[in-house]
Amino acid sequence: MRLNSLSLSNYRKYVYEEINFPDGLIGIIGPNGAGKSTLMESIAWVLYGHPAARTQKEQIKRHDSSRLDVCQAVLSFEINGTSYQITRQMKGKDFTSNVSIFACKTKMADGSKACLEFITGLLGMDREAFFTSFF
Repeated sequence: MRLNSLSLSNYRKYVYEEINFPDGLIGIIGPNGAGKSTLMESIAWVLYGHPAARTQKEQIKRHDSSRLDVCQAVLSFEINGTSYQITRQMKGKDFTSNVSIFACKTKMADGSKACLEFITGLLGMDREAFFTSFF
């Protein structure tokens, strides 16, 4: 899996952040509280959903955002020459979740259960295995 980009909106401490990952080994450095772990957890959240965020659903959305603001993460990545994009959103006062996955601009899965099954099959690992290998 090669990460291409990550876009966050109203995710925890990030109002908006766009990261383009270069080729090669990537290091994320910064002082305590800068958001390094939050970036890593956002990748797990967009892939595996709320349980991967390691916090309550209400704490994922940026605390000072309005009820109408959408919490969103968009991850673009590549596996074996195929480009994928997964978008996960949380919105409304009940934190309704929506997720979809595209491969080469073709929708591959839509909805939490279908996307979780697709990602688990594509990566060949569940959330726990991902955390063990990724973090």
